[in-house]
Amino acid sequence: MLFTPAQLSAARHLVGLSRVAFGKVAGVSEETIKNLELGRFKPQTGTIQAILRAMTLLGVRFTEDEGVAKTLNKLITFRDKDGFTFFLDQLYAAAQNPEARDRKFICEYNVSHELFQRNIGDYLKFHSERMLKLKDVKIRILSPVCSKNKAPSLPYHDVRYLTDDTPSDVAFCVYEDTLVLIDVSGKETEFVMIASPAAARAYRHQFNFMWTVFGENKKTR
Repeated sequence: MLFTPAQLSAARHLVGLSRVAFGKVAGVSEETIKNLELGRFKPQTGTIQAILRAMTLLGVRFTEDEGVAKTLNKLITFRDKDGFTFFLDQLYAAAQNPEARDRKFICEYNVSHELFQRNIGDYLKFHSERMLKLKDVKIRILSPVCSKNKAPSLPYHDVRYLTDDTPSDVAFCVYEDTLVLIDVSGKETEFVMIASPAAARAYRHQFNFMWTVFGENKKTR
């Protein structure tokens, strides 16, 4: 086998995914992931290949010393429900990183709360509840003006509102060294996740500029 049970578990935790979510990426069942992590059986060749493909998509690799490490400049695309849930799982994992409170702050631009509510209302509630359990977390949000007074008041959100003439089909989020582009222009919502320190820095810089510009529209919720 090309990886140990401990490596598989460590890799999954590194990207902040549940067994269900990781199984969806790999195309195998939650039970298979559980059994592999517990060392209950050796996987078949097809299962090994599926897991290795998932690791490549998620930007993680197994190392020769039986460890795991992140790779850089990897791109993964999800659509609709899988994209929404995977995005929130990644956001939650990033929020637990102490650097999210300072240098690698989490920011969202033009991301509609209503869009998530329509697609994954129950999972959004679950996500909000687990985020509330974290301490000293603030996500900076430049929100669509149409969301004003509609989104719930959450203590981990620091919100400023965009203007009516802001293009509605352009949205992004930055967490850790990952940039997420969210395309809502088509019939399906597409999440393009790019693991790139350079891209994350550039978009954080752009966000900081806009954060200042829209400072007069501030409302903490």
